[in-house]
Parts: sequence; C-alpha cells; structure tokens
Amino acid sequence: MKSMFLVALSKLRQGRKQNLLVGFSIFLSVLLLSTAVGMLVGINKPFDLLFARLRASHILLYYDSRQNDDDAIGDWFAHQPEVEHVAEPQHFLLVTEPMTYGEQKIDIMVRITELGNHQNAYDQLLFDHEDAEDLPGWGETWIPRHMALKYDIQAGDTLQIPLSKGLYPLKVSRVVVDPHFVSGLINPNRIWIAPGMLPFMVQTADLKEVMQGIRLRR
Repeated sequence: MKSMFLVALSKLRQGRKQNLLVGFSIFLSVLLLSTAVGMLVGINKPFDLLFARLRASHILLYYDSRQNDDDAIGDWFAHQPEVEHVAEPQHFLLVTEPMTYGEQKIDIMVRITELGNHQNAYDQLLFDHEDAEDLPGWGETWIPRHMALKYDIQAGDTLQIPLSKGLYPLKVSRVVVDPHFVSGLINPNRIWIAPGMLPFMVQTADLKEVMQGIRLRR
C-alpha cells in the first residue's frame, strides 16, 4: 500500500513539473509573439507616416503605352469612389546593366524616370536640402539617398549610364528620399531626370514603358 502511495505521489510531482514547464512555454511563446507584433507595427508606422506626408500613390501601374490606352486607364480609376488622385503616366527607361561611378559598379537596375508635373502635390520627394531647383537640370539626375550612402556619391559627382550607343553621363544634382523606393533592396530602383530628356538618351521607339500612380482615399 505504501509503495502504491509513493508511486502515485511521484506521478503527481512529475505532472506538476510538466504542467509548470508547459505553462512556462506557453507564456514565453505569447511574450515572443506580442513582441514580434509590436516590432512589426513599429516598423510599418514610419513608412505610413512618410507616405502620408509625401502624398504617395498606394498603387503603381506599369504598362506598355503602345498596347494600352493611358487616357482610358486614368479615366477609369478617376471615376472610382475610393481613388483620391490619378497621376500622369511617366515614361521610364529600364537600365539592366550596372551603372558606374568612378571605378565602382552600381549593381542595381534602375528605372530612369522623367519627373512629373503632378509631383508638386502628389508622389512628392523628400530632399536633403530645400535650396535646390524644383526640377533636375538638363543632363542631371536625382538619386535616392540609400544609393548615395552606399556608394559615397554626392551632388556634383557623375554617373555613367550604359546605353546601347555607349556610356551616357548624368551629373548628380540632388539626393532625395523616394517613398516608393526607400531601400536599396528594391530592385529595380529609380532615379529621376528632367521632363523631356529621355528622347535625347534613346530612340523614341524604345520609350514605350510607363508607370502611373494611384492614390487611394484613407
């Protein structure tokens, strides 16, 4: 009888230890999950604030302007009640070969994009300095801040753009924060040039790709 009592008592003690271990594991899992959720919310908040401040588009459309009617696309979105603003279509040139700066190769594909008139009010860029021109000058480019930091590029430096007819120099005139391309991990990324400059860099037959921003009501 005594031996049976001791066995039962031992089982109860082991069960209590197991229950404590299970309870501690559950507590630790809940703590880690709540910490992870808090971190994710904290990470997203700065991007949300940046988007709101610069009135950035929530949707970026990419399409071939020779196969799609950009006016019809813009009109359709403009008549949707949840749409706040439809940006103008912006031509861009996708460069897949590395750009060069001095002896460095910049291993990021870029969309060389003409700055749009709508960007005075929507899809704005954040500038390091406010005392510069409102548009890139002819032969100049604005580059994202992450690219400037990674490759130690400053205003006044020159990038060499690989085109079919050879290298095309673009002078960096400004460093900006682009709400849609804030990280160097985004590939392709984007750099900006003056409106109307793309036809002087490549043949107009090659300028068929456009992007168009759609900002939603929040």
